[in-house]
Amino acid sequence: MNFLRFQFGGKRGYLRPMIIEALQEKPMKVCELIRELERSTMGLWKPSPGSIYPALSSMDADGIVCKRDDGKYEIREEYLENFSVSADVSTPQAASSISNILDKTFENLLLLKNSVTEEFSIDQEVLVKVRKILTVLDELVKSEFSKA
Repeated sequence: MNFLRFQFGGKRGYLRPMIIEALQEKPMKVCELIRELERSTMGLWKPSPGSIYPALSSMDADGIVCKRDDGKYEIREEYLENFSVSADVSTPQAASSISNILDKTFENLLLLKNSVTEEFSIDQEVLVKVRKILTVLDELVKSEFSKA
């Protein structure tokens, strides 16, 4: 079994953030959302309607998304207002959240490393993405160490 396929398709907890990320770009119907999630995983995982519909239903009940009259799902304004990406990192909650993000990022990088085999090679598009991530991490490290 491919590690990335297991990561995205086999573990609970990754679908909701992926849906939120996709819907931040624009409202989508379920079929569009499935295609976008497949694209975002570079074709390694294509969610089924049987996983998307229950997730959207749960997210609707939790006040995160809503279904419009045209059948497209969108993120509720209330959710976006309450979810601040630029949180004050001096609070313990924000620091804990950042630590959790870094833990998950590290886990995903290890999965990516373990998934690169002879049968699954990294193409040029993936290398460009990896270089972008490394550039952002390098800038982050340099900016934080210059403050210390």
